[in-house]
Amino acid sequence: MSYHIYFHNDFDGRASAAVLLCFLGKKGDSVVGFHSMNFHLKPRWASFKFKQPAIIVDFIYHPKAEWWFDHHQTSFIRSSWERRFRQDKLHKWNPKYPSCASLVLDSLKKDFSFKPPAHLKELAKWLDVIDAANFLSARQAIEFKEPALKLMNFIDTAGRKGDSLAWLIDLMSRYPLSRVIKDKRLRRSLRKLSKDKARALAFYKKNLRVYRRIALIDLGTTNFIDFRFAAYYLKPKLLYNIIVKETKDGFKFSVGSNPWRRKEIKANIGRMLAKYDGGGHRLVGGVTIKKDKKLKEKIIDGVINELNRLHEK
Repeated sequence: MSYHIYFHNDFDGRASAAVLLCFLGKKGDSVVGFHSMNFHLKPRWASFKFKQPAIIVDFIYHPKAEWWFDHHQTSFIRSSWERRFRQDKLHKWNPKYPSCASLVLDSLKKDFSFKPPAHLKELAKWLDVIDAANFLSARQAIEFKEPALKLMNFIDTAGRKGDSLAWLIDLMSRYPLSRVIKDKRLRRSLRKLSKDKARALAFYKKNLRVYRRIALIDLGTTNFIDFRFAAYYLKPKLLYNIIVKETKDGFKFSVGSNPWRRKEIKANIGRMLAKYDGGGHRLVGGVTIKKDKKLKEKIIDGVINELNRLHEK
């Protein structure tokens, strides 16, 4: 059978697609289309037109999906869908997993006796680190020394254009990350990494705004690399970080918590952002909105005020 894979527009979404691509290939099936998605689709998700048969990974549940795997706590946008949902071999939901890639890999091993090659185990292991922010330190998170972290930076940057990066998914399905990053299509971007890191860090130092234990950085239309942990590197006592990026069609918000101060975190960020048609996990989430500056400021003020209220003495 030939499938279309729909995935969240990030590293975990593409890694999950890579695991499935390898599995499907071994059983004689194929993937004819890769489609990246973001949460701006949430308001019209119920009527979204899929190319069938559709596999959805690391994204909101839809009853028309032939296969569906997700680990977000905000996976169901309709209570009726959640009530009727039943776990089976092709439909899995488990918010306890740090990454969707690991959920897919474990499910295929258990339900289909899939024997994944070593490079897929390595890929899923790194996504457990990256998607759950289980880095050893803030320094590790912003230095991008390991192949997986270099690739994370590339995907975060290239994914802004909406490109599915199907060629990269194919590479990850077949090779170790140390070989993937040597591909000529990645070399130029990775060579720019050191220069971009220095420029981005300087921008953060100058433009970081702090509201008690919360940091806000408005990137505007800049094309800096994703430095979501730079705030904690610069100010280790911060608890939360809000990053706003202006895109061609609107604004993208990333809201996260300090992974090195987890015992102090009181917010459930994914559920907090659901009221703005966003979502995510307890410790991190995102929102994408249309280009409405008043709505942008409303969300910034709302999130800052709610987070601060949680930590009032």
